Amino acid sequence: MIIPIGHEDQEVYKLPWVTFFIMAVCLIVHIMTIGSMDRLEEKGTAILQEMFEYYAQHPYLQLDPEVKKIILPNLTNEEALSQELFNKYKREGNEPVDEETRAEQQEELTRMAREFKELLDGIPYRKWGLTPARKTLPGFFTYMFLHSGWLHLIGNLFLLYLCGPFIEDRWGKIIYTPFYLLGGIFSAFMFSAHYPSFDGPLIGASGAVSAVMGAFLITNWKTKIHFFYMFSFLIRGTFSAPAWLMLPVWVLMEFFNARVMDSINTGGGGGVAHWAHVWGFVFGAVIAAGMKYLKIEEKYINPIIQAETRYVNPSYARYEEAADLRNAGKIDEAYEALKEAARLDGADAEVVGAYWNMSLEKGQAQEASSRFIRLIRKETITGQLDAACIHYRQLKEALPGAAISNQSLLALMEYLVQRDEKKEAGLLAAEISRAIDVNAPAGLLLQFSDLALKLDPALVERAIIFCDGHPDIPESKKKELKDKLAAAKARKIAVAPPEPASFSRPENANINITVTPAAPLEMKGAVMTVKLEKVGARALPLNKIKAISSAHITSQGERKFLLIDLFLDDPAAPPPSNTLRTVRILSLHFNARTFFPGIYNPVEAYRKFIATLFQLSSARPHPDPESARLVKVNAFPTIKAYEDALLTGGDLLIPGSPSASSSECGPPTL
Repeated sequence: MIIPIGHEDQEVYKLPWVTFFIMAVCLIVHIMTIGSMDRLEEKGTAILQEMFEYYAQHPYLQLDPEVKKIILPNLTNEEALSQELFNKYKREGNEPVDEETRAEQQEELTRMAREFKELLDGIPYRKWGLTPARKTLPGFFTYMFLHSGWLHLIGNLFLLYLCGPFIEDRWGKIIYTPFYLLGGIFSAFMFSAHYPSFDGPLIGASGAVSAVMGAFLITNWKTKIHFFYMFSFLIRGTFSAPAWLMLPVWVLMEFFNARVMDSINTGGGGGVAHWAHVWGFVFGAVIAAGMKYLKIEEKYINPIIQAETRYVNPSYARYEEAADLRNAGKIDEAYEALKEAARLDGADAEVVGAYWNMSLEKGQAQEASSRFIRLIRKETITGQLDAACIHYRQLKEALPGAAISNQSLLALMEYLVQRDEKKEAGLLAAEISRAIDVNAPAGLLLQFSDLALKLDPALVERAIIFCDGHPDIPESKKKELKDKLAAAKARKIAVAPPEPASFSRPENANINITVTPAAPLEMKGAVMTVKLEKVGARALPLNKIKAISSAHITSQGERKFLLIDLFLDDPAAPPPSNTLRTVRILSLHFNARTFFPGIYNPVEAYRKFIATLFQLSSARPHPDPESARLVKVNAFPTIKAYEDALLTGGDLLIPGSPSASSSECGPPTL
């Protein structure tokens, strides 16, 4: 057994209410259907039992042909049963009845059969489903909202949930709605054409859902789908595979099953409408391929969708509104909109970062600090420690007295110790040391003590005193810490000497690189307006950019980001002074789709952004065109690893160096 459980594309930009509405209708219809089915089944069973008991007592009567087909489709068996009943009737010594009595008895049996057929025709599956032998126009539409049971319903709705929102998000409700319905109608039409004499009802959304899956194959063919497999209680697990592999495999299996069912039962039936699945999938794939070939999305759909986009996250809607207000010169209104956006979603780095930066411009950092501190805490918890370090530095520069939790400080301290940035780690250790006491959690005291021992025994001595008086710490651990402290003092471990604010090439200590964080605001002609950290909005003439480099920072947490360096001095040539200047852009603080709203894929938007920079400036790609233009991206686990490669001399990044890796398809998450 192999079933899909999700896929890697989980973000949509609009609420997929058409998909959710279809799912809700199917659910409501099913609940109403199963209620009536229980009553009809009970009544039908009683009529059927009465009819066959009557027929068994009068085997010389003629059973209605339609009832025969429904109840005993194998005519030979029915004839054998009739003959056996008739022989039994004769053995019991029953005499033939006169014509008048026989006519009355036949009328009674016919009445029962008529009542049974009327009841059968009243079953929702037969009334609203599509019966190929007696098609109705409404049946082509209504059949796709009926399901035979909970497993049938849940299976279809789950597959629709996996694929539908992303096609609706891409095409918009105006195209997606008729596409879904036409997919269901087309699959039903082809099924009925294949089995024109089939007298059973076709029900279920699977034909329409298969059309959505076919479209998903074309539009999201690279997406990795996650599956659960189980072949026994011992052999089970999960795996991922791209849509371009698994969806064709699925439709080929449906085609094979359809051919097998044709060989077993040429008239149709079998419980699963495999041909409806096949034709629905083909319909969706052909429509999506045609739209892609004709560039309908780029020419017509994307401009309309971008104009009417309503974000699922109301916080981001307010964030977009703030950007529009700022561009219109309404600074105060833009600030209030950002404040509201941060209140709605205090975990979004882009929203909270924008709110914090604007609060600095307005001199209201204290007001925004609580949101910013919560963001730092969230980043330390989720392992986004590069971003947390940047944001913590910004917080302390603006508000030196601001404090974050000891747990967050400890996470940052551990990260900086791992990066061998002992000066800044020592400052954090000193701050933690001042804040802790004997009532601090035992785990925090122990972790801090182990880390601080790598920095300065003076910092850890106070913590070990608290450990010594803590009831939850074992005596063996207390002794171990005291021994380590004594050994550290003997080695005269001291705080690492101050490190320069900028980093320099190991081969030439006279060359420094200064980094100015920036977020692009707009681009007009050959001038780009950027928001510079601690400075504000400034105009950057693009002809001043000498080189451009790009890198993918995979980070240690769940969020990855893109780094773009704009070098104002050529990194491949000796700088005119001892300073090599760069303006650094992080995708944590800048979304390229705001510059190119017609581009759906964020990676493509960044590629377009960089291509525009090259076009409008005289910059050269560094170290090579493919990596700089995000065709083949150099990936690093941390910014420091990137910086280390940056300063190895010669080229900015050395292909194949231990700290670098390559990604052909660009950053998976931005």
